Amino acid sequence: GLFGTQYGRRMRRWIAGRVFSSVRTLRLADVLQQMSVAVGEGRPIPGAVSTLARYHFDPTIRHELLVVRNEIEQGVPVWRSMAEAGLISQAEAKVLQVAGEQGSPAWAMQQLVSVRRLRIWRQFERLGEFISPALVLLLAILVIYQACSVFLPLIKLMEGLL
Repeated sequence: GLFGTQYGRRMRRWIAGRVFSSVRTLRLADVLQQMSVAVGEGRPIPGAVSTLARYHFDPTIRHELLVVRNEIEQGVPVWRSMAEAGLISQAEAKVLQVAGEQGSPAWAMQQLVSVRRLRIWRQFERLGEFISPALVLLLAILVIYQACSVFLPLIKLMEGLL
């Protein structure tokens, strides 16, 4: 079908990234994770941003990274540019700026990735606390409906025989 083509995959990713903010948050955490690995290996941050801007699978994030890369080339600080593009929050930008001045941006990025992922998993757990009882209730209604649809005709048949 339509969603199986290359265009369809892009459409699915775009819809998922827009509709489910947690998907976007996890994808942005992955961007920070990949940047921290690159920085930990000694690669400069602008180089990591440039590589991700060229090869990231999500077209929306790729576009935002391209904007960040262009702003970096214009002299805008990396973290401020990422915050303005919506890839990180202002508070995270401040943390990363201070960590960069202290010489440990890779460690700070790893911590931010951990916090983002933990926050998302807690949201999923809270959502599961509501979905699980609703699902049990829905299945109970289905079982009652099936039982009624089987036994009521049998009861009427038996009444007709008496």
